Amino acid sequence: MRNHRIPSIFKSRQPKGFKYQPRFYNQQREELQERIDRIQSESTEEGKKAKEEIDAYKMSFDRRANRSNRRVFIIAGFIIFLVYLYFRYSPNV
Repeated sequence: MRNHRIPSIFKSRQPKGFKYQPRFYNQQREELQERIDRIQSESTEEGKKAKEEIDAYKMSFDRRANRSNRRVFIIAGFIIFLVYLYFRYSPNV
């Protein structure tokens, strides 16, 4: 018994794939591609080192920002507490 497919308007068909095999060999292009691959692999190694340095800098910056934010919240809380005390125990207000 055959499995008949029910047509559906909600599913789209996948495009048919193809296998491309070049007919000609271009030595200059192959050499160029090898050079490009070699340079990219060298640049990725240097890029990894640079990225690690940037990440370390960002982490130190985040720590400084967290300390600064904490300091601002403590000062703001202290000022709010002083204002509360002023209004709480001030006889004229």
